[in-house]
Amino acid sequence: FRTVGRLPLRGRGEGLAPLPGADADAAWRGVVPTAELPRLVDPPSGYAAAANARVTPAGVPPLVSADNATDYRLRRIAAVLGQGVHDVESMRALQVDWRDEQAALLLPAMLPALRDLQGTEAAARELLAAWSADPVARPESGAPLLFHRWYLALARRALEPALGAETYAQLLRRNYLLNHALDRLV
Repeated sequence: FRTVGRLPLRGRGEGLAPLPGADADAAWRGVVPTAELPRLVDPPSGYAAAANARVTPAGVPPLVSADNATDYRLRRIAAVLGQGVHDVESMRALQVDWRDEQAALLLPAMLPALRDLQGTEAAARELLAAWSADPVARPESGAPLLFHRWYLALARRALEPALGAETYAQLLRRNYLLNHALDRLV
């Protein structure tokens, strides 16, 4: 694994919002030397994976990106690759693996909120509860759709009143940020 390109040595900030150009503390201090860019060679695990997740721990320089995916996919890749020897077919299967690690993590905390539902809503709860045992987003299953619609409704209810409609709409376009914020709240 190798980080390519030119990364700024930032005076401050993470590049997620503009900083005043007249502020000397905000100015770039140059670029990260190539020799200091994150890389991984012959890891003990036998593989390297990124899946748009953070490649260096938070707070450990250099900052490659502050807008990273949650680590669900990365953890799933590690779990599958850690199961032993692989071939072309197992790698093809991993490329289209539909297990929803986000649902696996969040549903145990979310489902108790639905315990008093009746009728159709109770049936939806039961569908989600059954799916949570093996949350694979199969196309014929309605549970993944229910989960993600519920997740977005929860995001709106939890965040839009505090942020306002315009800022909330901007947050939706930054789904990595939304996932990190809402998952932490859940």
